[in-house]
Amino acid sequence: MSDGQQRGRGRPLGRKDSYKRRAPVASAIEKRLAEIAVRLDYLGQHAERERQHRRNEREALQPILRRLLAIERVLSLVETPQVPRVTRRRPLE
Repeated sequence: MSDGQQRGRGRPLGRKDSYKRRAPVASAIEKRLAEIAVRLDYLGQHAERERQHRRNEREALQPILRRLLAIERVLSLVETPQVPRVTRRRPLE
């Protein structure tokens, strides 16, 4: 029994199998952390794209509405606003 084994013992002497048990767990944790990092990076990029999209919409909305209103006025779909006439009978309120 000189090759590291003993009769009736739990594990052979000189062999540490705890590292073998921990190594797959550690690699699985590292793999999971890498997956989470990739997802966080994707979410960060997605959030940045969403912010840029909203900013573009907000900045482009006013010129689009002005142009639409001009087209509606040319087509007589919208009446031009009339300035109220101030007279003695109808003073500006």
